Amino acid sequence: MTLYQYEPLKSVRDIRLFKLRGSEDAYAKIEGEILHVAPGDGVIYEALSYYWGTRSSVEPTVSIAGLSIPITDNLHSALLQLRNNGYAQMAGPPPYSPDRLLWIDALCINQQDLSERAQQVRHMRQIYQNAARVLVWLGESNEQTLKGIRFLQEIGSGFSTFYTAQLKHSLSEHATDIWRSAWAEYINEDRLDFINKFRYKDLLAVTHLLERAWFGRAWIIQEFSVNSNVTLVCGDVEVPNCDLKRGFYAFTKTPLHHQVVQKPSDVHNFRHLETLVSTTDTDEQGPQELQLLKYLISSREFGAQDPRDKVFALTGMALDGTRTPFEPNYDEDHGVELLYHRVAVHYITAGALSDVLMEAGLNYSTDIDERTNLDTRIPSWVPDWRQYLSARRMSNNAAARQVPPAFSLSDNGMILKVQCRVLDKVQIAASSRCFRDGYDIVYTALSDVLSSTKQSTPPQLTEAKVSLFLSDLRRTFCNRLKTYVLTRYASRTGYCNGQDAATALRRALYCNGVGPFTSSAHITDEARTRYDAAVADWLESGGMMPYNSSVAPSMPPYRRDFLMTKCGYLGWGPMDIQKGDVIVIIHGMPSPSVLRVVDQRHFRLLGDSYIHGFMDGEVLKDAVFPPTDVYLV
Repeated sequence: MTLYQYEPLKSVRDIRLFKLRGSEDAYAKIEGEILHVAPGDGVIYEALSYYWGTRSSVEPTVSIAGLSIPITDNLHSALLQLRNNGYAQMAGPPPYSPDRLLWIDALCINQQDLSERAQQVRHMRQIYQNAARVLVWLGESNEQTLKGIRFLQEIGSGFSTFYTAQLKHSLSEHATDIWRSAWAEYINEDRLDFINKFRYKDLLAVTHLLERAWFGRAWIIQEFSVNSNVTLVCGDVEVPNCDLKRGFYAFTKTPLHHQVVQKPSDVHNFRHLETLVSTTDTDEQGPQELQLLKYLISSREFGAQDPRDKVFALTGMALDGTRTPFEPNYDEDHGVELLYHRVAVHYITAGALSDVLMEAGLNYSTDIDERTNLDTRIPSWVPDWRQYLSARRMSNNAAARQVPPAFSLSDNGMILKVQCRVLDKVQIAASSRCFRDGYDIVYTALSDVLSSTKQSTPPQLTEAKVSLFLSDLRRTFCNRLKTYVLTRYASRTGYCNGQDAATALRRALYCNGVGPFTSSAHITDEARTRYDAAVADWLESGGMMPYNSSVAPSMPPYRRDFLMTKCGYLGWGPMDIQKGDVIVIIHGMPSPSVLRVVDQRHFRLLGDSYIHGFMDGEVLKDAVFPPTDVYLV
């Protein structure tokens, strides 16, 4: 096989296009031509958005003048289908042509030329924006995906009709917010007959559609957002733009899609879709550079084959075309660690210390030993965008948000000095795994037993054994928690905020209503009374009563560990916290942070936390907690 050799582009603004040759034989070898195009040539083309996928042992190829370009199986399937669809859509005799002019990154960029690759990535926004339309290839279709697509078309059509009617009556400058609120009310309360159309099997079919790898790519945020004409292609089915985007939006606004969450990946897939839909809004406010940080945060769970693309895929989202200090560069001396460090320093100095630190720390979804050894070149205060957060941040509080942050960087830029208030040290940490059902938790909980008995595999587990083990685990946790906390406060007048010990424990368990999207100020007295009763019943039953998360939705916080400090403060911290970790409130931050001691002066950031009684600026009013400097490494 002789490989095709790319000719250099004449200008950094030029691009290549792939002319896909038509064929009456659906299984004929894929052939085409590479064309060089200048920005002012006015050529009409389509841009393909797809998931690369893995390369097989026998790679398919595209033939260019008898020479070959290896491609992945998924791209090969896409090209076959697009070629066949091109024939099917022809109408009438020539001059209609079955050929299609496409921009495809794997074919139109010389992937071996790192300099060209970086240049082309800089223009990716314009490439997709100037295309006649963007084709989203989801892969081959099946009965489930077709059902999901039809359902999205149905609700997209309903949304379109509703949107048009509402817009006629929304003439104020806040029209967008008005019709969004009206749509939510429309599907939640006023149109039960409409809600009845949301059939469970159809909702389930959409979840299967969202499992397609395309939805998890970091690049799709830009590819999907910058062009108003997007067509979804799944097998031989094509869904036009109006139905696609409005169907996605309507689906994220239905209250019923949460009913079909069957596994953790479903939650991630819904978040992917919500992030994708949110980027189509054009009424963003605030500094453009900070909007890019917002996109970086919201796309945290998206993936990229090259981890640097977690950043580079978003640089084109600057609507005004401004350059950023982290322009695409794929040279070996511009590694991922250097890039992530530059991004963190840039946004910290731009006034976003709080946003950066809330995304940083060692509190990722991987095991803490793996995290600690993952890459010592990345300081703990620098977000490692390769890693998913183990828990959503509690960013809607005001622990010290009202105080301007004070910080400085060491000469080598690796140590961040911040001003904070030191609360206390962790005395007891209790894993929240005892709240969770499932075999994986039992296997984890049995790890100590296995190591002590030298067994190489867990004992045979049955559903009855799992249930019994979890029951004992919950009962032990609840009983010890009640005994220790109530005994600790028996000789005191109460908790630091004046509450009695039992009330403080209950409210600490459900974070006083605080969550990733809510603060304690949003919780009504009636709701808090209901939460108190639910948690009290749960504790009284020794954890045996099934816990209704809809009653007190913040408890237990997902993938957080319960803690008590030396002074008796209660709360929830990052997973794998341990005795001796330090609780601080950094100036400018919405919630307390947990630090791990390196030496007398230096600490590593673990992540944010909930500390009962210290989420609304209380520490700033107490002279017991004077300002002090800590050094994060």
